[in-house]
Amino acid sequence: MLNSYEEALYLLRELENQEVHVAVKEKYVVDGEGNKTDRIIECIAWWNAEQIRMARRFVLGLLAQTDGTFNTNEKRLLL
Repeated sequence: MLNSYEEALYLLRELENQEVHVAVKEKYVVDGEGNKTDRIIECIAWWNAEQIRMARRFVLGLLAQTDGTFNTNEKRLLL
């Protein structure tokens, strides 16, 4: 059984093995001396080549936000 952090790392590794563009929003935990002690992954987003091509074709100069998984996964989190 994996914890949430291990699940996120596993997902990142799997995505890196595919031909996708991955963006990660993360923050670091800093100790009293200013040293990074931990990394927290807040969000992982990915796009395949066809999604990028279609976005460039139909959404040029605009922002498109889509989410086909809202409230459909076990933890009710955005993917």
